Amino acid sequence: MVTLNHLSEEDPSDDSPLLPEAVEAATPLRLFHRQPITKPDSWDFFLALLLLYRSQNLALGAVLLFGCYSAVLIPAYFPLKTVVSPSDTNQHTNQVLLNRSASLLSDPCQPRWCLKHPWPLSCSGGLLNIPVFVQQDGPASWDLQPPLGFQGSEEHLALALASLPQPGLPPQLSRDGSCRRCVVVGSGGVLHGSQLGTHIDQYDVIIRMNNAPVAGFERDARSHTTVRLMYPEGAPRSTNEYQDTTMVALV
Repeated sequence: MVTLNHLSEEDPSDDSPLLPEAVEAATPLRLFHRQPITKPDSWDFFLALLLLYRSQNLALGAVLLFGCYSAVLIPAYFPLKTVVSPSDTNQHTNQVLLNRSASLLSDPCQPRWCLKHPWPLSCSGGLLNIPVFVQQDGPASWDLQPPLGFQGSEEHLALALASLPQPGLPPQLSRDGSCRRCVVVGSGGVLHGSQLGTHIDQYDVIIRMNNAPVAGFERDARSHTTVRLMYPEGAPRSTNEYQDTTMVALV
């Protein structure tokens, strides 16, 4: 066992502290300075707003001006094509046909006009000397081969002429010295809806090509036929097409 004797506690005479004081560290203080908020001047704000609206108005004015000029100039330099309906086109075509036919019928008849105005063809020199219709007692070109002559077809021609029910030309085609008006009606359907039937009936000779129909189309093409000129494969199959026909000519 250990005993401690003469233990005492004495205060220091120099008034020094019992424990050394800790030296305080000098830490710098941070000072935060607030930036002064300056209010915008009202006049500057008004000017900026005015400039903004002015620029927008200029852009809008330019757009409106361009639109006005476009509305005036584009139709003038780039006109739109007028859409014409088929009915309007047909009506115009029919009116042209009616006017042309009325003009031909009102003019005086010109004898031998077709012979004086033949189409220029490479072989047209001798065509006018070949008879259009072959008759039993008429002249025939025996020295030319078909289709211009009958060389080598004499027997077939004699049989064909002998089988005809009526020799010679019909009265409408055999009148010598008189002027007759002729019209050729095709089979392409151009006369459909033209109402040219009354005009066609005023011609003396009406020539229809191939299977140009007449039954049911009397208003546009009438029904009388002087000559039905056709290929055998293009002949009309209905007997109604031959009821008012004077002569049928096969080519």
